[in-house]
Amino acid sequence: MMDRPGAILGRRYKLEYCLGAGAMARVWCATDLHTQERVAIKRVLETVRDRADTTERFFDEIRVTRTVDHPHVAAGLDHGLDGGPFLVLEWVDGVDAHALVSRNERVSLGAGAVIALDLADALSAVHAHRTGVLHRDIAPGNVLLSRDGRALLSDFGLSRWLACPRAQPAHIVVGKLGYLAPEVLRGRVHGVRADLYGLGATLWELLAGRRLWGHETDPAARARAWLRSPRTPLAEAAPEVPGHLAAVVDRCLAMDPAARPANARALRDALERALTRDRITPCRDELACAVWAATKDLPSPQPTARIRRSRAAYVTVSALAVPSAIRPRAIAAAV
Repeated sequence: MMDRPGAILGRRYKLEYCLGAGAMARVWCATDLHTQERVAIKRVLETVRDRADTTERFFDEIRVTRTVDHPHVAAGLDHGLDGGPFLVLEWVDGVDAHALVSRNERVSLGAGAVIALDLADALSAVHAHRTGVLHRDIAPGNVLLSRDGRALLSDFGLSRWLACPRAQPAHIVVGKLGYLAPEVLRGRVHGVRADLYGLGATLWELLAGRRLWGHETDPAARARAWLRSPRTPLAEAAPEVPGHLAAVVDRCLAMDPAARPANARALRDALERALTRDRITPCRDELACAVWAATKDLPSPQPTARIRRSRAAYVTVSALAVPSAIRPRAIAAAV
């Protein structure tokens, strides 16, 4: 069955318009006909639904999303089969963190503190899940920021179970290059500290108001630079960020995984100590104001339009497996 506006999945969810598509999946704005509430529906593309590896990875994503229950993890509400599997996701009224980074403006220290603590809590819950989950794609596009001042971790399309540690085959790299830990790029066995690296890169960009790395278009050149070039300390890039907080973020970006915090709980404890020493008070109102400022001038989408960014709910479209060229993942947004 070809997905189209007006189609009904599982006799319950009416597809309204396409939010965006990646290499392997498409996300739709939909209406739950039982509750009349808006939801997001993620579907594997029709062209790859018969591939066993794609279907297996999508079912893994469904299992993770439906079972990790945490206020700072975007919720999976339902799933089903109708011409292929689909995943129903909560509708988050806000933007993704990329919308703030792309404005080249620093988030306030109060807003940054909220994002850091919320995401550390989310990662702690994900890593401590009964089977243990490694996200593997922590980046601004997978961090949702709501208009009521919350940060949520989203998109488990590239996740895997911690109980099955293994080196990534050298010819396969998954995730976004600017947020991948060095051990991931080298194809080595990696664990929760790789997720902390991605979180550190995301926080660095939000607090510095610019990209951690440039926009080199050749993936191989970018990967070499990523592995060889020193990271700019956050305090140097953004002198307004107090020293203790900057030091915690920089620790997450250590080239050696052993130099990073041991886990997300240790990171949260370090953040709390740094915020106390730097006299920074987390403020959800400041984050809410930043989200409203990022969305107020964005246009409303038209039905069936493919949109990269707009002014309300954000979900991410997973490129379920990414060959060595490291394709960027599409970001889908909707009003």
